[in-house]
Amino acid sequence: MTPDLDVACHVNVLAPDASPASLAAALPVLADLGYRRVVLPPLDPAATDVARIRSLFAEAGVTPIVIAVQGPGADVSSEDETVRSAGGSLLRGALDLAVALGADQLNGVPYGLFGPPGGPTPPDAFERSARE
Repeated sequence: MTPDLDVACHVNVLAPDASPASLAAALPVLADLGYRRVVLPPLDPAATDVARIRSLFAEAGVTPIVIAVQGPGADVSSEDETVRSAGGSLLRGALDLAVALGADQLNGVPYGLFGPPGGPTPPDAFERSARE
């Protein structure tokens, strides 16, 4: 008996990017291997062909997982209000993209920069992230 697991695979295991052409080739293979979800790399919502990518996921019968990230100029944990606001906009864009693609989860590091230099993330950075 084959286990009934809801497992995911990152698309970059098979494809160099998340372009519609790469997804058209990779998604059916991943679905045939038993994956139910496919993780996408961070995407720019404005440069993403949402309708085409959503239809490719639907045709393959797999669900996308969108990744949310932050960057040096867009970080919800920043002390700088402008940088914090840009981070919030980046997260809202990722969430909107997830909804538009038919994803049911948003992964990544949405609360600040990944691996801040100098050690653990300070508690006040988490508090700023939660407020944004």
